[in-house]
Formats: sequence, structure tokens, C-alpha cells
Amino acid sequence: MRCTFRSGLVGSLMGLLVFSLSPAAFAAPPVAAATPSKAQAIVDAATHDAYKKAAFVKTGQRVAEVCASCHGLKGTSTTPDVPNMAAQNVNYVYEQLRKFSTGERSEGSHSKFMRGLTRAMSEDEKAAVADFYAQQSSIASRAPGAAAATGKAVYNARCLKCHGDDGAGAESLPLIAGQQPGYLTMSLERYRKQTGTRLFAAMTKVMHGMTDQDMVALVDYVSSMH
Repeated sequence: MRCTFRSGLVGSLMGLLVFSLSPAAFAAPPVAAATPSKAQAIVDAATHDAYKKAAFVKTGQRVAEVCASCHGLKGTSTTPDVPNMAAQNVNYVYEQLRKFSTGERSEGSHSKFMRGLTRAMSEDEKAAVADFYAQQSSIASRAPGAAAATGKAVYNARCLKCHGDDGAGAESLPLIAGQQPGYLTMSLERYRKQTGTRLFAAMTKVMHGMTDQDMVALVDYVSSMH
């Protein structure tokens, strides 16, 4: 597994400069879509015995070190508009990495870098770093503000059905509890305005008619959940 990592992500880091400078580098055919359980299947196969598990865990740690400058060493971002990854659902993270690599997810100022990075990663590396983040503990991004009580009511009415009363999400739905407020605001605003490439009909429906005041309150509550 160590060799796989070095020949995958680490061995391709210098190539990221090419990805960022050469539009032609992004013309490769997209890889096949992952099924919702693919990441967990890779994790299960790689952790079947102690020897394989140790190598797989090490791979996840090494990939996370590459991601640490933005997402934090253990997946807790220090920047409000960069998402926390700690305790995030394995299949959700794996699928987002896949979407970055194919260009299906391309919103935000960091999408070009993320595409180059994820295209340099093997499937095992994607699953390993997703599993690494899933094993970390999440923390609230901030203490509840003045609007948190209102935000809880908005959450219960609009978000609880999919994300749960604890904000943990599900296999293909993200953990949102304690998420960075800037990232939450950016994401919710994108769904509300239906802009960018990352659209989801269920979220568009949830955001329909949401006022600015309700969105501020919702972000206040969700970012303080733990």
C-alpha cells in the first residue's frame, strides 16, 4: 500500500503544476461513477487483516497530510469557508473526491486545484483518506449565537428529515453538524439561487422560500451543533 501511495498521489504532486497551468490536462475521459457502497467495500477489503489495515491507515494519514494545509491535520478547518472533514461519512467523502476528479463538482475558487489533486489519487487513496476523516472527532465550529434557537426551528422544519436530529447525515448525505459557517452559507446560497454545478433537487426544494434571516439563523445553529 505504501508503494501505491507514493506512485499515486505523492508521486504526482509535481504534476499538479501542470494541471493548474495546462487546460488540456483536464481533457481525459471521466472515470465510471462509484456506487454508494464502493468506498466502504474498499475499506472493508483493505482492513480485513491487521497487516493490510496498518498499511491502509498509513495511506489515509499520508493523504490527509497533503490536505492538512486547507482542511486541518485531523480534518478540522481553521478557515470559515473551507469545510471540516472530521467525522464525515466515508461514502460521501469518497463520492465528492470522485466528482472533483471528473469535473462533476467544479464550484468554488479551489475546484481546479482539487481536480488536479484528486485525479492524482488512486481509488485506494480516496477511500483511505475518507476513512481516515471518518475516524476523527468533530467539534462545533463556534458557540451558539443569538439566532441559534430560531435556527433550530428552521432546521427541524427543513433539514431534520435527511440530516437527522444530530446533523450526522447518512451514507450518501453529509455530516453537517459543526460545519464551518462560511462554507454552510456559501453552500446554502448556491442551492437557494440554483447556481454552479453542484445542484441537488431535494436541497433546492428545501431552500425554496427561505429568507435571509432564516438562513443566518440556520447557519448559526448548524455550525454550533455537536
